[in-house]
Amino acid sequence: SNPTLVNNVETLSNVPHILMRGADWFRSMGTAESPGTIVATVVGDVVAPDVGEVQLGASLRSVIDAVGSGMQPGRSVKAVFSGVANAVITAENLDQPVSYEGMQAIGSGMGAAGFIVYDDTTCMVDTAYRLSRFLSVESCGQCPPCKMGSSAITNHLERIETGIGTDEDLDGIAGWLRR
Repeated sequence: SNPTLVNNVETLSNVPHILMRGADWFRSMGTAESPGTIVATVVGDVVAPDVGEVQLGASLRSVIDAVGSGMQPGRSVKAVFSGVANAVITAENLDQPVSYEGMQAIGSGMGAAGFIVYDDTTCMVDTAYRLSRFLSVESCGQCPPCKMGSSAITNHLERIETGIGTDEDLDGIAGWLRR
């Protein structure tokens, strides 16, 4: 269900190790469904944003600690996005395994293992607006939901974020999300 891509640096860097040590060695790390390691990026409200290799199946909390050096003193995780198009991961899911099946189990996705961490001081309306705006601008414009919905949702979020939003804006967003 997860085909192997063999034209990226991460995959190619695993080949010599697998050839030298064997497939069983590689499969001894990670999970049964997501074997091996992955290069994870942790950015946002962490002590030291960075990139590092982690075993698939490690908890998201441990990845944030190992790769991003954890949270700033006195701060806690409010939300994590594994890419801007995946569903938000909330603090109660920080012990979820970083694996394809682990992220799917909580209704999100792993994407390329890039994690944007937001702390407890973050305004999630502002975050939603910024991510929606990015998706709206970067949309290829081929499918109607992206072509029309992304910009409409972004406009509603901007009104809410700037303090002039109404219940009609919430209803407008909900209408697009039901489609």
